[in-house]
Amino acid sequence: MSLLEDQAHILDQFVQLVKDQQPDLVIIVGDLFDRATPSEEAVALFDQTLSRLIQECKVRAVVLPGQHDSATRLSVGSWMMEKRGLHVVTTL
Repeated sequence: MSLLEDQAHILDQFVQLVKDQQPDLVIIVGDLFDRATPSEEAVALFDQTLSRLIQECKVRAVVLPGQHDSATRLSVGSWMMEKRGLHVVTTL
């Protein structure tokens, strides 16, 4: 059973909370996905949420993958994202 609709609802609430509270930094600690190979829709929702945090909320973010997340997959393009305020930490 897909939880994508529920996840989208919770992430909308999370983005609104960030807008309301205006923190200096948001730290997102994995598991970012509920399986090692997430669906395209789950990846798109994650991407949209990060975009909203960085562009709409104007907040810096640090993302740490969990056991279900591929650190290698998440680190692709991380050097470009750092320039926009998104830091994906995949190694110690």
